[in-house]
Parts: sequence; C-alpha cells; structure tokens
Amino acid sequence: MKPLILSVEDDVQMTSLLRTVFELSDYPLIQARSAKEALTMFLSEKPELVILDLGLPDMDGLDVIRKIRGFSQAPILVLSARSEPADKIEALDLGADDYLAKPFSVDELLARIRVICRRLEQTGSLPESDVFVNGGLEIRYQEQEVRLDGKLLHLTPMEYRILVLFSRNA
Repeated sequence: MKPLILSVEDDVQMTSLLRTVFELSDYPLIQARSAKEALTMFLSEKPELVILDLGLPDMDGLDVIRKIRGFSQAPILVLSARSEPADKIEALDLGADDYLAKPFSVDELLARIRVICRRLEQTGSLPESDVFVNGGLEIRYQEQEVRLDGKLLHLTPMEYRILVLFSRNA
C-alpha cells in the first residue's frame, strides 16, 4: 500500500512533472500550490507524506514545517532550489525528514520516498489494510478515524499513533 503524498509546489512545470512521476509510479497524490492550501489539505486529506518546496508565494516553507510539526509527525521531504548547507540544516532541524535540492534525479526522489515508506511500514504508520476491527473498536486508517461502539473518538496525534501501533501488533 503506497502512502498518500501531498506535494506542495507553486511552479507549474514542477507540479506537472511531479504529477506525472507519481502517476507512473502508482503513488496517490494531492497537490497544493500555496502554504495555506497545503495546510488545509493536510488537515482534511491526512496525507502520509509531504513533499515540500521552501519557496512558496504566501509563506516560507520553513514555517510550513514548523506548523505541521506542531500537530503531526508525518514525514516531510523538502524538494527545494535552496541548496546552501544552512538551508538544509535549518529545514532538517525544524523537523524535515529529508532534503533534496533541485535540480534532482527522479530516480533519487523515488528512492528517497521508498526509504520513507519502509520506515512508515516498520513503525506501523502505514497500515497494510484499510480498517481494523476488534470488538467495538474500529480504526479506519485512511481516514485516521477511531470509533468505539460506533461513537467517533477524538484522539491526539500521539494517542492515535499508539493505538495504530497496538492494532498492528494485536
């Protein structure tokens, strides 16, 4: 099962390239062209992986990393034209999981995504099936919803990750 990827890129040509690469590689993809759109999509679509450009029209990508890290540990792969070591270090220190400078090799991008996917599978963050049911407990992994006896539970991100870990190792 491949993760839903949120691509955050304002350049039209790069957006088109990424769409083609991910379609050909069978990765589900949603795309945002601004930081505001990306954060809204992140909350509503719950992607498992974010590919983020730092040079966005409405907010610096470093601020997007800060905001996402305020409530989620979803992997963030920075894909940016900023290639100075200081930019890379700052992004990684803020919580990015990886950094790839433009121009880049498509094969290298896909390899880095495979590494992230392996890590997600090992931690149980990328579930093998869509739904886990045990008695009155139901976990819908794609929607990141948990129900107990039909009632929706509101969990913190950490509580949800722990519950997913337990369900993957029931």
